[in-house]
Amino acid sequence: MVHDIEIQRYTYAQDNSMGSRKIPTTTLSTKARIQPMKPRQVLEFARLGSKLDFMIYTIVDPGITTAKATEYRVKFGSRVFEVVGVTNTDELSVFWTIYCCETKTQQDDL
Repeated sequence: MVHDIEIQRYTYAQDNSMGSRKIPTTTLSTKARIQPMKPRQVLEFARLGSKLDFMIYTIVDPGITTAKATEYRVKFGSRVFEVVGVTNTDELSVFWTIYCCETKTQQDDL
């Protein structure tokens, strides 16, 4: 099943107490397929030290670089997924896989 998602990048803004906070800003709205990882895959990544539980497939370049993947998140309705990595699956810039971990609560800053 294909869903509408938003790819968001964190930007930092100064708050009232002279500190800074992360604010998600939408960089791309697209359609994608969201798939939970199989238990075996979750365990394989856990052995490597990564906490992953979902893969998101899209045919649109998400604009996420692997080096800065943690600066992004994917929003699907009220669900939020923190991006851990991204791969250009076929290396032809046609199919993209976003590896992510679902957060427990939506962390929108109001």
